[in-house]
Amino acid sequence: MVAVLAGVMPGWGLHPAIVAGLVATGLMLGWTFRRGRACLGKPHPGLAWYKASLACLLAALVAILAGLLWPAGYAALRLAHLHLNTLGFIGLAAVGTLHVLMPTALGMPDPQAALRLRQQLPWAMGGVVASALAGLAHWLAPVGALVLAGVVIHTLAGWLKTLGARRIINDGAAVALFGAGLGLLAVIAAGLVHGLGGMPGRPAVTGFFALFLLPLVTGALSQLLPVWRFPGPATPPRAQLRAALVRFGLLRTALFLTGGGLLTAGVAAGALLLAAGVALFAGVLVKGLVSARSTASTAGR
Repeated sequence: MVAVLAGVMPGWGLHPAIVAGLVATGLMLGWTFRRGRACLGKPHPGLAWYKASLACLLAALVAILAGLLWPAGYAALRLAHLHLNTLGFIGLAAVGTLHVLMPTALGMPDPQAALRLRQQLPWAMGGVVASALAGLAHWLAPVGALVLAGVVIHTLAGWLKTLGARRIINDGAAVALFGAGLGLLAVIAAGLVHGLGGMPGRPAVTGFFALFLLPLVTGALSQLLPVWRFPGPATPPRAQLRAALVRFGLLRTALFLTGGGLLTAGVAAGALLLAAGVALFAGVLVKGLVSARSTASTAGR
């Protein structure tokens, strides 16, 4: 696909690429169903969000393949493909994960997480489907945006009520994950403005990466990378690496949200703030890995 879009391969190469994607996605979706059936008792409700996410990816691939085969419907099907990918495939997987990752980052239980996951999924799927079909019926754009915004607001409010604002703000990983939720709200608002003809689509897509994915990925890595790097029981090197990664978490999140907001509004200078946030994370990452490795080597000796 990348080769075709870069002009290295002819356009017909997209067809087998999409078919390969459909096969791979179908196999993974089937694997999730098998894993769910193999559970002792009912699987965690978060699994249903991953199934829905992969189903959206399947639908997105079918939509773009249909658009390639039916040029007259390409514009509407491309919009469906875009929304099913960003809000469906990525969005559902991310929000479903955040319900579990946020309390994990804070080291405390969230007794309402499973209930929220069960309650929100039908609404989230409805919002994704409405947004995907907005290219055919424009009145569905505000419906999809409002439903998805409601899901995100319900999640953020649940965190504040159950986990507490002070705990979230004082943890560099948790505040980044919360910032990703705020960023997703801003992206949904930008998408609504675009759907109503108030702004072009490209800034909204840019905002999706800047406002949502950057705080999401840095927050998730701050919590998960130390576990991946030092698996098994908790050790001082793992704690040291996490402490390094969560440092400046609030500042990074502020840079991402401010820079992403400026870019979405058409202010190119916002890219400088994003670059500063990425550089800040890269700096603590390199320093943390080196320090944690040194600690692990000393402990090994």
